[in-house]
Amino acid sequence: LRESFCTCSVHDAQPHVVFATSTNGSVRIFDTREALTWHGSRPKTFVNPDRAEDGEYSAVTCHLSSIAVSPSGNYMIGRDVMSLVLWDLRKQGVVTTGSGGPTGGLPVCRWPLHPELGAHFENLYNTELLFDRFSAVFSSSGHVHTGSMDGGFISFDPVASSSGHSTVVPAAEGAVPVGD
Repeated sequence: LRESFCTCSVHDAQPHVVFATSTNGSVRIFDTREALTWHGSRPKTFVNPDRAEDGEYSAVTCHLSSIAVSPSGNYMIGRDVMSLVLWDLRKQGVVTTGSGGPTGGLPVCRWPLHPELGAHFENLYNTELLFDRFSAVFSSSGHVHTGSMDGGFISFDPVASSSGHSTVVPAAEGAVPVGD
């Protein structure tokens, strides 16, 4: 098995547009008004590239467990186990693979969520925690919300802040939100 689809989402304003994530870290955008065949069909594709710092586990860590489209329809956010990834849907998303890997459909920004866990990939893999699925959603205001491995809640505006300034609500009862 080389690849399988994991998550599907429908565009809110255009219900005929479907976003499908696959095990190789890519997102394909289909228009269901067209034929849904792989033969001769070229869906718009965006890639969540492997991260060198993830080493031999990069094929697992680039897998997207959630995909969401911004209220404006201009951006798409993806959630993998270690980060949030932002693509600009107005840019061309065709992937061409050469000796250097994908050259199109790349993210415009990535926000690491758990960089401290990088040294523990082997243990996380053996306990299957690298396979946990997290959702990411856009609110009507354009903010992104997702959970974290420690049971906390992360919320931020990815478009207004290239640094991804976020508010973290820890899992501990009675904890106070902390800004970066």
